Amino acid sequence: EYVLIDLSVLEDEMLLNRLEENARLYASLYALKNIFDELEKFRVLFLRLLEVDKETIYFILEYVVNARDDAEKDLEPILKEVGMPSIAERWIEQGIQQGIQEGIFQGKREGLLEGLKLALELKFGQQGLMLYPEIKKIDDLALLETIGDMIRLTDNLEDIRQLYNLNP
Repeated sequence: EYVLIDLSVLEDEMLLNRLEENARLYASLYALKNIFDELEKFRVLFLRLLEVDKETIYFILEYVVNARDDAEKDLEPILKEVGMPSIAERWIEQGIQQGIQEGIFQGKREGLLEGLKLALELKFGQQGLMLYPEIKKIDDLALLETIGDMIRLTDNLEDIRQLYNLNP
């Protein structure tokens, strides 16, 4: 079942006054209603959101920037006025955070792989090392940890191989 709402009958002030109840919902309704009006209207929204939920500002910004070609450059002065980083600065920050997370993942993966290689060699010798090229293709950290557990528990290389063949 769907509910259709004619946003044109809702007063901007009513939407702004209800931000404290559910900032993301009412800010979204405000943005949908005003997306093709003057971007200056978003100054009022952003100032109110600063008091209630700063993160929702970025949520609304993504929508506005995707919906309007002129939004990015026209919103920059508004963001500066309300004391928020520019859209580009925010995207750079997100990229840095994603890079850090990817680096952490790769570091854990490489450490696990080195440990598994050593464990395979120490427990199974050259036969164990023959599994390493297959194991090295695995990106799932939990599966790599499970393989490490299995190396400790079994004396059969086939038990280890079954683990990652069951979890492609």
